[in-house]
Amino acid sequence: MPTDRSFKQIISSLSAKAMICFINGLFGCDYPLNSEVKHLNAEQISPGLKKRQPDEVVSVAGHTYIIEEQTADGTNMAIRVFEYGYAQAFREKETKRG
Repeated sequence: MPTDRSFKQIISSLSAKAMICFINGLFGCDYPLNSEVKHLNAEQISPGLKKRQPDEVVSVAGHTYIIEEQTADGTNMAIRVFEYGYAQAFREKETKRG
């Protein structure tokens, strides 16, 4: 969807300071503007073997945030974000384990 691609491009091109301000405002956090910001690869393969990817997964000061936008009415947004979060938590666990 064109709006989805536009949103992803805007979010992924934010400077580190802008991303910190975005996360602070959106989630009510208070990260200092010099906090470490990492854009994480969160590509997934669905059970139907389709590529899926959240709009943005970003780590700020070691805390991971999933950012997903939806412009059309839909009933599966919460489920989708849960699936992205579960997959990301599993990926981080596997990375730490070695």
